[in-house]
Amino acid sequence: MIRVVELFSGIGAQNAALRMSGLEYEIVAVSEIDEKAYLSYCALNDECPPNLGDITKVERLPECDLVTFSAPCTDISNAGRKKGMEEGSGTRTSLIFEVARVIEQTPEEDRPVYLLGENVPDIVNKKNLKHLMRFVQRMSNLGYSCRYSLLNAKDFGVPQNRERCFMIFSRIGITEFPKGWALDKCLEDVLEEKVDGKYYLSQKAMDGFVFHRKKQSENGVIQGCDQVADLNRGGYESTNRVYSTKGCSPTINTYQGGQTQAKILIRNNTKLGYIEAESGDGIILDQPNSNTKRGRVQRGMSPTIMTSGQVGVIIIDGESYSIRHLTPRECFRLFGFTEEQIDRVFSLVIGKKNISNCTLYKIAGNSIVVPVLSEIFKTMYGKQSPTLFDF
Repeated sequence: MIRVVELFSGIGAQNAALRMSGLEYEIVAVSEIDEKAYLSYCALNDECPPNLGDITKVERLPECDLVTFSAPCTDISNAGRKKGMEEGSGTRTSLIFEVARVIEQTPEEDRPVYLLGENVPDIVNKKNLKHLMRFVQRMSNLGYSCRYSLLNAKDFGVPQNRERCFMIFSRIGITEFPKGWALDKCLEDVLEEKVDGKYYLSQKAMDGFVFHRKKQSENGVIQGCDQVADLNRGGYESTNRVYSTKGCSPTINTYQGGQTQAKILIRNNTKLGYIEAESGDGIILDQPNSNTKRGRVQRGMSPTIMTSGQVGVIIIDGESYSIRHLTPRECFRLFGFTEEQIDRVFSLVIGKKNISNCTLYKIAGNSIVVPVLSEIFKTMYGKQSPTLFDF
């Protein structure tokens, strides 16, 4: 039986992943300051372990075998304020050093065998790595070896392009990381069949994303649109030309006998200034008029789910198109939670505590993709094996 303490537990992705892995475990305690995240944890995992609360107030850990931690990434992420993570700086990301302090203050016989940390890839960039290495050194002084790997959710069966840095600290030698597998699902597989109209963007809002510019055909492939019309009133195709609305092609013709497929030109930081998007592609919805937004469109998968909920999907149906936000349920699905777990959150948490969509987006976006964690746990505890980088 693996005794587990979840620090910065959020909604309990680690708990869900351990269940998915098939390992025998017990959650001894969690540490979480967000009341609504803890309520969601209890609903998702159908249990409410003791909450140690604010990690800065935790003096020592209960006896355990595994500690998981995911300190806030706000101060080092691309979307954050770039305040850094230097020890003693008071930033939220510097709370990682509280983990070292708590381990140090825990009697050696009660310290965990493993720690599993998670954060954004920026934690190992040039600016932050020197601070992370101070944390690693403190853990090394306690007898822990460390290894890290950058893993992406899309390599573990989840159609979300979400790369994160995972760190394993071990008192019993080097531990490997899982390799993942080819993605066999797409974003459309997680979409709800019926979605409230409030999630759809207005025509004016959609226009902000669409590239307006005459483009020429090249090698028999239509690269864009020759004139602007109202898509909702239809368009038509002519040889080597596509006429459509606001950058959306009713037909992209390869002239090679294959099927044609409608595409829409979305502003993006490319040489052409746009990227061709198809129905079912994911799209980042903030800064719609920006031509410098990289990775705005993801082929058949969701971009990284953000706490703001500013991630959506493109839907093209014949000669009409729409763009809408992903719903909170779809976001939870993209973190690998089961329908039963999501139902419990929506019925128990929302019904009794009136948690808003904004809160649901926030607590989902702060979570960790469950199948990725599950594969790591299985590798750590001998259920399979692969590799990666040592510190």
